[in-house]
Amino acid sequence: MTLPSPTRRNPIWFSLQMLLRVIFAVWFRYQPKGHERIPPEGGALVVSNHESHLDPLIVGMPFRRPISFVVRENLWRVPLFGWLIKYNYSIPISRTATSAASIRNACEYLEHGFLMGVFPEGTRSPDGVVKKFRPGFVTLAKRSRVPVYPCGIAGANQAMPRGAWFIRPRKIAIVYGEPFSVEDIAALAERGEEKQLAQMAEERVIACQAEAEAIIRGGQVM
Repeated sequence: MTLPSPTRRNPIWFSLQMLLRVIFAVWFRYQPKGHERIPPEGGALVVSNHESHLDPLIVGMPFRRPISFVVRENLWRVPLFGWLIKYNYSIPISRTATSAASIRNACEYLEHGFLMGVFPEGTRSPDGVVKKFRPGFVTLAKRSRVPVYPCGIAGANQAMPRGAWFIRPRKIAIVYGEPFSVEDIAALAERGEEKQLAQMAEERVIACQAEAEAIIRGGQVM
């Protein structure tokens, strides 16, 4: 499989991103913070809480490079939506595929130099509270030798809560935190503390979400 460039947005991605930046600024008063921490090139995982169907857009909006998300294969067959995700760097994963095959596919993207977004909760939070992280992303980071960047979203569950048919004009903020380096991950893996890394990432995401909530309220995090 020939993979696209991990640093250059294709015309479809670029055009949609420019349009959505305007919509997000007006409709959501979207505020990102700390996105300059994400490197302009090289494989990396961005680990986020999951509040809404809007989250992939929220996470990838500030970047000048594409970001890849794993998407269920059946969604590729949905009219228009399937076409959009096909040409916007998503990775199709079959429900019948083995976890090992899914990991290999994702690792190939990371080793090619892609930025990849992951939601370790596995599903959207019904109340905005961050749920326990699944440790699968640790395997990706360890095998691909890439850093992990935590980020926290606030406001998306109010703009588009679970079960909602319409998107509401609510303020949304996202904060990107300090990363776990390749050396940090290797050291924890060597000691057999992968689950501890998942817990530490969860804690950093919660801290980022708290800071994002403070931005929405107009306050400051001490």
